Amino acid sequence: MSGNDESASKAAPSLGIKTDKTRSTTDDFFARHERFFETSDVGTNLPDGGRSPRLAQRYKGIIGRNRSLFLNARVLDIASHDGRWTMAALDAGARHVIGVEGRAHLVEYANRSLIHYGVAADRYTFVNADIFNMLPSFEPGQFNLIMCLGFFYHSVRHYEIFQQFHRLEARHVILDTAVVKGAGAIVRFKIEGHDRNSATLQTTEGIAQSIVGHPNHEMIALLCRHFGFRKHLVDWRSLDITDWTGVEDYEGDSRRTYVLERLNARPR
Repeated sequence: MSGNDESASKAAPSLGIKTDKTRSTTDDFFARHERFFETSDVGTNLPDGGRSPRLAQRYKGIIGRNRSLFLNARVLDIASHDGRWTMAALDAGARHVIGVEGRAHLVEYANRSLIHYGVAADRYTFVNADIFNMLPSFEPGQFNLIMCLGFFYHSVRHYEIFQQFHRLEARHVILDTAVVKGAGAIVRFKIEGHDRNSATLQTTEGIAQSIVGHPNHEMIALLCRHFGFRKHLVDWRSLDITDWTGVEDYEGDSRRTYVLERLNARPR
């Protein structure tokens, strides 16, 4: 397996969904689902108020390069936000997605959006909960694919997250995260508030901020080795991006997309 797109060997389930525009290419997902520009301010607008291309560009690296992983997959969407990536996974052929999100208003938006797009209710479940309370409740083998997109660096519990990746026995994990520079396996700790939809949840009652940790590449490599994952780095330079507006962090290599493949994975 590689992080590159592969031809599908099975027919994707029929979703019977509607979109805002007629489908033309696999990479125009957010042009076809414009509602997600209204339900959250994360990654949607440029400083001048114009619409950001960030979501469309991230789609290329997260979904477009890995479409075969979604075909008929049972997916866990960690920190599912307003349902944008759950919807994208279903659109790419996932059989069922469970999204776990800690902010109730975002769960409400997610449910409304998938109803708006006509997705059958038995194809997805959104849970309003702290992901660390939910992860132990899932069964090993329940998911083929785990999406951990924009969450990993909003926590200090990186070992625990990988421990759950291992326990759940998903064949693949897509990990999209901010990374830092530094020699050896390190995590740089930062203070983060809770007032933005993109921020961490409150971790200590009565304290208005939380400590989060940004790992470097070597830390992710160490966790992969320890828990038995082979890592594949999506090459963002190969995505035919000519204008890096809105994705400067990927351009500057301060954010990366990894596809983790479990060694000795159970048959799908």
